[in-house]
Amino acid sequence: MTVLLSDIDRSSTVSVSLSEEVVLELQENPSTGYRWTIETTGESVKELASTYAPSPFAGIGGGGRRIVRFLATRPGTTSIRAALRRPWEQPDRTINQYAVTINVAGSDDADDE
Repeated sequence: MTVLLSDIDRSSTVSVSLSEEVVLELQENPSTGYRWTIETTGESVKELASTYAPSPFAGIGGGGRRIVRFLATRPGTTSIRAALRRPWEQPDRTINQYAVTINVAGSDDADDE
């Protein structure tokens, strides 16, 4: 099963099971230089991939979505934080922030494979 997170899940806590995929989708317009920087605290989820999908209705320079895929790999809690900023600017120049807490339920026995 896949759990889809977006802007409406900001500051929430989400529970998932081991081996579930968590997909985070946030609005982004990299032509402006602003991109989401993702950080995780905890070891319950592992980032699998980060991609950008332009909106099919946006013209040149239009926005789209940053899509980040995670996998729940062990029981516990992980915080996923994202900052929308230009990579060459200082972190205090962040124009938007996102955070969500992921609680992974399951047994450690699943790691013995």
